[in-house]
Amino acid sequence: MIDFRATRKVGGTRKWARTFIRRFYERGAPLDTDAKYAAILLESLRVSSDYLPKFGLGRRRGVSLDEFNALYGADPLYSWIGFDAPAIYAAHRAAGGMTSLYRQLGIGCERLFRTLIQDAFGLTESQST
Repeated sequence: MIDFRATRKVGGTRKWARTFIRRFYERGAPLDTDAKYAAILLESLRVSSDYLPKFGLGRRRGVSLDEFNALYGADPLYSWIGFDAPAIYAAHRAAGGMTSLYRQLGIGCERLFRTLIQDAFGLTESQST
């Protein structure tokens, strides 16, 4: 087991992380766990690849370009100003997609960290929450 107090005194967070990883692999963690850990992180990021903007329509599925054109094209002000243009839809999709990507990265890192702790200390899922 890692003595957290000893590693903190030696050199802060970076030193603790290096010590944690070294001791984890000394315990005999197989190299195929790298693929397992990468899959945990990438699984969360894949959610963002299908992102569609919601445009204030609640929690249902996102709005397609055709639905956006119908929605914004029917609004007199938005269509007059040009907010019904495909570039506006692309901007919404890109901005929301980036937000989704960062959110999913955080979720993936949390899952990855929890899995690392489980594997390093032999804990069950319920013990690591």
